[in-house]
Amino acid sequence: VYTPLVGAGGELVASGAAQAGQVDPALEALEEDWRRLRELAAARTGALAENAEYLGYKADQEDALRWLQHGIG
Repeated sequence: VYTPLVGAGGELVASGAAQAGQVDPALEALEEDWRRLRELAAARTGALAENAEYLGYKADQEDALRWLQHGIG
C-alpha cells in the first residue's frame, strides 16, 4: 500500500497539478511516519530477540538447577 501511494503522490507532485501543493507536504509527512515506523519495528525486533535469548538462558539455568537438585536429593 505504501509504495503505490508514494508513487502516485510523487507523480501528482511532478505533474504540477493544482493539488500538488497539498499532496507534497502530506507525502513528506507520510514518508517520515513510514521511516519512524520502520525504526520502531527494528527496535521491537531487537527487543524481542534479546528477550528470547534471555528466556533461553533462564530455561537452561532452571534445567541445570533441577538436575542438581534431583542429583543431590
